[in-house]
Amino acid sequence: MSPTLPNEIYQKIKIKLNEIHTRLAKQEKEHLVAQIQFLNSIQKEIDSKLDSFNQNAEWDTFTIAFYGETNAGKSTLIEALRIYFKEKTKMDSWNEFKNIHEIFLKEKENLKQSMLEQEEDIERLSRHIAEQIEQEVQNRKSFWYRLISFFKSRTPAIQIKKFEKELDDKKSLYVKTQKNFEALLNNQDNDRLLNLSDGVIIGDGRSDFTRKTTSYAFNINNQNFQILDVAGIEGDESQVIDSIDSATKKAHCVFYITRSPTPPQKGDDGKEGTLEKIKKHLGAQSEVYAIFNKSITNPRQLEQALINEGERQSLQVLDEKMCEALGEHYIGRKNLCAKVAFLALAECLFDEKTKQEREKFLSKYDSETLLQKSGFSDFADFIARSLIKNTQAKIKKSHYKKASEILCEFQTLLTEVSRKFQDLLSDAQNEVDNTKNNLERIKIQNLKIISNKIDKYIEKFKINVRIDTYDFIDSDVSDKEFEETFKIIIRQEQKILENNLILDDEFKKLQEDIKEELENLKRRISYAIQDFNHNLKIDFEHNISMDMKSGIDTVGIFASLLGVVGIYFTLANFWNPVGWTAAALTGIATLIGFGKSIYKFFSSDYKKSEQKRAANENLKRISENIKENIEVELEKLRRNINEYIQNIQRECETVTEHMREPYIFICQTQKEIRQLTYQIQHEGELP
Repeated sequence: MSPTLPNEIYQKIKIKLNEIHTRLAKQEKEHLVAQIQFLNSIQKEIDSKLDSFNQNAEWDTFTIAFYGETNAGKSTLIEALRIYFKEKTKMDSWNEFKNIHEIFLKEKENLKQSMLEQEEDIERLSRHIAEQIEQEVQNRKSFWYRLISFFKSRTPAIQIKKFEKELDDKKSLYVKTQKNFEALLNNQDNDRLLNLSDGVIIGDGRSDFTRKTTSYAFNINNQNFQILDVAGIEGDESQVIDSIDSATKKAHCVFYITRSPTPPQKGDDGKEGTLEKIKKHLGAQSEVYAIFNKSITNPRQLEQALINEGERQSLQVLDEKMCEALGEHYIGRKNLCAKVAFLALAECLFDEKTKQEREKFLSKYDSETLLQKSGFSDFADFIARSLIKNTQAKIKKSHYKKASEILCEFQTLLTEVSRKFQDLLSDAQNEVDNTKNNLERIKIQNLKIISNKIDKYIEKFKINVRIDTYDFIDSDVSDKEFEETFKIIIRQEQKILENNLILDDEFKKLQEDIKEELENLKRRISYAIQDFNHNLKIDFEHNISMDMKSGIDTVGIFASLLGVVGIYFTLANFWNPVGWTAAALTGIATLIGFGKSIYKFFSSDYKKSEQKRAANENLKRISENIKENIEVELEKLRRNINEYIQNIQRECETVTEHMREPYIFICQTQKEIRQLTYQIQHEGELP
């Protein structure tokens, strides 16, 4: 892939992935359809992620996201930074707040002064009326005053009524002034003051106070950057997930803020924990820090070090967990107290409770000392001197890291798939090897059964011929009768032997044993594929075909050949003149020699013994001849069955051969993605 401009990286990767997919899809075969569809669905997911990163990308301004649990103090810290670095919208708020507040204070002071003066007038007039009334009461005790008052109008009483009316008027004016004062406190300008005051962006303790990501632009030493105030990850995340996702994709650096020194915890019962959320949201970031925002509510807490030994040990575990989740992209941790820093910096406050809190801390330490003791000064200095240096290089690295992370996720998935495929192949090959061994065992066992059965029936043939022949000889027959009957007995037993040696049941058992073994292989392979599909959620359909019809037909032919043709042909040879008949007649002729024939004429027992001896000798020759000829046919049968089994074994191997092609296909894709990932990392100068 040719060198890429940073703002083209996501689109370039989409194009490259499409090229890889198109090239590999050209290899499409019937048993690769599932794998190609699987990769196609994964590519759609990757394309969607790339589009999302591209849409949310910030290419020009270095962006820092403040991310963490609900009520962790993200907004408090951002508000302190806005004041400290004189962020423009904050300064505009300050100016407007001060202008409105100055007018408000003047009006408030005037009304308070008027109310005070009116209170004094009311109090003075009330005292005067009381004095007049008291004087009138005393005068009325005099007889002469009552007598004079009888003839004259009551001037003092009239005067008192006049004063009382004046008092009522003053009270009415005071009530009106008081209402004007309350109206001043409650008018829209006061709402405006509240909205302009420092800390208005800070949560009030309710979950998910911040629902929408807010951006604040800064400029330090002509270096522009922005800070994102991200919704909390521990509230009702379903309402803010899009906002969190967009902010973390936009950011080039993230501060994970927590109030607790304990490490983020994993989830349970299928619910995501904080650690899983951090890995999911921040795994693609190239620069991540943690901030332990210590809770301090009393200035006496600042008399000690900001972090105690117990917190220090716990925070070391937090660092370890963050490293486990984010690797080398977790840079480190900062410790501070955002609330103290905010109280030290805030000047435009309208809320009385916050004012009192601020006064409590400032009564013990000045603002600069509070910033030092809270750890804020060091943090602000870190941002100004270190964090916002070489921002263009950081922006490029951030985007390449995000692109690389997407490819790494794809590569990790392919690695898992290929590993599972390798396990599946190994299991399948073991099953095939076991089946091949079992087929060999089945062949040997069944051939042994066939051979033993042939020996058994040949032996039975000999026994039956001997019994029938001996019974006939014992009836005291002539040599000629013996010879003719012996031939008849041989023919009869020959037919029986032929029927016994058809061996249909034995060959049927051989076929059934082979079929059962192949069905077992098919079932075990199917189970292995089901486990594979279940574990990886891939619909890998593999058609295991065990078509053995030609082989089974061949065995049937072998059975017919041996039972009908082979045995008949072998025994038929015994009746040709050159074969058994000539040998038998020669033997009989020899037995009827000159001396022995005379002796047999006089000794019946001797004749019988000689006839039995001749029968045994001829039966032995016939049996051996049968055995030899059958052995020749058996050897042919062994070769044919062996070839048949070997064909089946070779067909078993095709099971793994067909499974190996999807594995190779996945490995080829994995190799292509690995090369693309390396190129992206190299271009982005990623470690």
